[in-house]
Amino acid sequence: MLVLTRRVNERIIIGEDIEIVVVDIRGEQVKIGIEAPKDTRVYRKEVFEEIQAENRRASEAKEIIDKAAEQMARLFKEAKAGEGEEDASDLPEKRETTVEPRNAVEPDGAGERESAKKHLQER
Repeated sequence: MLVLTRRVNERIIIGEDIEIVVVDIRGEQVKIGIEAPKDTRVYRKEVFEEIQAENRRASEAKEIIDKAAEQMARLFKEAKAGEGEEDASDLPEKRETTVEPRNAVEPDGAGERESAKKHLQER
């Protein structure tokens, strides 16, 4: 670890684009300022450690969710494969149905008017 002694308004340069300045000293507390590019993340150590711990927890949770999803997919696949083995007498009777298409509705409502005219003529 590099240990440096600085007074108020004295600076430390890290790399080419990070600058640390001692802003104030009061008793045992030192206030520092950090100038760094916007894309450089700067954290107090305790905050950084909490972020790391949260990221680990999130990663562990994701692993658990991924495993559960894999198990569900496997069970679904097994159940789907087993469907063909059922006795046909257990299956509900299939019914054929037809659906008549409805008249298309024109943007100006012309389709509705034609449908209404046709309906009135049929009466």
